[in-house]
Amino acid sequence: AARARLARVHPLASLGRFDDASAEANAARDAFAALNEPRLVAQADINLGAVHEMRDEPAAALACYDRARLAVAGDPVLLAELDSNRGLALLALGDPVAAERALAGALAAFDAEGLDWAAAVAEENLAWIAARQGRLAAALDHFERGRRRLERDEAPVQLARLRADEADALAAIGMTGRAAEAWRGVLPDLDARGLAAEAAEARLGLGRALLGRQHVVHAAHSLD
Repeated sequence: AARARLARVHPLASLGRFDDASAEANAARDAFAALNEPRLVAQADINLGAVHEMRDEPAAALACYDRARLAVAGDPVLLAELDSNRGLALLALGDPVAAERALAGALAAFDAEGLDWAAAVAEENLAWIAARQGRLAAALDHFERGRRRLERDEAPVQLARLRADEADALAAIGMTGRAAEAWRGVLPDLDARGLAAEAAEARLGLGRALLGRQHVVHAAHSLD
């Protein structure tokens, strides 16, 4: 029953039902603690931390991850997953150095276990850190490595998301021409994969980029 409650956390959070998601995570955590299952307690903490991140509460998320860390020390995959999440929380708290260190450690562990999909997500997050610091070459290198991993792992949905994020990063550092080209290139894939929210965000980004370049008619079409 506790495992079932834990499995409900992500779908509830994805629906925006954050209070319900947190309640399920806490109920599962209490049950696992009563059953003396420390690894499952840690997994509940990781899921609860992810809900806090989705609510833009990085300090609370980090507290959950730190609480889980000792219990998963013997599980390199779960520890890497936790460090990947910690990296995002640290980045949101304005500590890119610690965030990059956590994500680099997660990436090395995912590599060692041959987990290309998880490694690609870590590469994508490292790319964002580099982009925000103005390190364009490093950002593009991380995006390219993430792309190759997802192609090997035959993960077309995540690949489309990564390509959209790369366009966002290009726009964030002022390369609006390349960003617009990247958004145009990925939109057919986002539409084909049924990724409506991501496609809408890409069209919003494309519209802004076109508007900034005085292409008003095309911008209005994209925004509509």
